[in-house]
Amino acid sequence: MNENTNASANQASMKTFDITDGNTFMAQEFEPLRFAVEKILPHGVFLLAGSGKIGKSCSDSSERDIVTTRHEFYTHTPRKKT
Repeated sequence: MNENTNASANQASMKTFDITDGNTFMAQEFEPLRFAVEKILPHGVFLLAGSGKIGKSCSDSSERDIVTTRHEFYTHTPRKKT
């Protein structure tokens, strides 16, 4: 294979992305969020980041226990699995 053929093969295998402007994005309608703990912990994947020794691990384990045991979290009760 020469360099031109190899470059064409690489371009064909590259993924492309559509670009959406802000107005189009804001006009879209999305499904409402579902919460594990109402108004505090929505379903999904999260990144818990911060400086060392500020309680990330403690907070994470507390939230996990609250959701799995359905204990009240301040004034919020975890929702039952639907």
